[in-house]
Amino acid sequence: CLSRPVVPKYSAFWNVDRLLNYLASVNVQTAPLRLLSITLASLLTLVMAARVSELMLLHICSPWMVSEPGGLSFMQKSRIKTQVAEQGMVVRLVRDQAEPTLCVVSCVERYLEVTAPLQGETSNLLLRSCVPHSPASVNTVRNWVKAALAVAGIDTSVFKPHSVQGAVSSRASDCGFSLDAVLHAGRWSSSRAFPCHYWHPSRAAAYTASALR
Repeated sequence: CLSRPVVPKYSAFWNVDRLLNYLASVNVQTAPLRLLSITLASLLTLVMAARVSELMLLHICSPWMVSEPGGLSFMQKSRIKTQVAEQGMVVRLVRDQAEPTLCVVSCVERYLEVTAPLQGETSNLLLRSCVPHSPASVNTVRNWVKAALAVAGIDTSVFKPHSVQGAVSSRASDCGFSLDAVLHAGRWSSSRAFPCHYWHPSRAAAYTASALR
């Protein structure tokens, strides 16, 4: 029988600036754990152009997390299904001096400070914000990102948390990043997947996230 052609889930994406503006308004130094978790998960998905499931691969014990001059690096414990081996499994987070309110490294550092007494024997970066503080599940992190999208004014009945990857990658492509750079940042194994199913022209004029550099 003939298979149905795969069509993109979205015909357009939301304005990334909406989410960035909301995240920049959060004071991570004073935010309670749940708000801090929402902010960190959202920043990570933006900076990594990542799926929520990829955040489950981030661990804080050696050798999986390393402090480097200018930032942090995480070595993922396993490879996601869309990633080819040649792309590697190291995520490097760069300290953002220009936009400190959107600095993912500072947010990670504050999160580690707050969760240190809750960590126990687990090495997962992300923990549940309520008791018991076990490793956060994919659904928990997905709900965190969804909460950020909703507060930022993005229609979550239309756009789900996984739309972050397409939104930020489309914006990067619109602003002149090469296809190779976008594919590498989003860890796509096929050059056909992004233009066919993720890229849609963005209506926004400015691109403030420097994550793909």
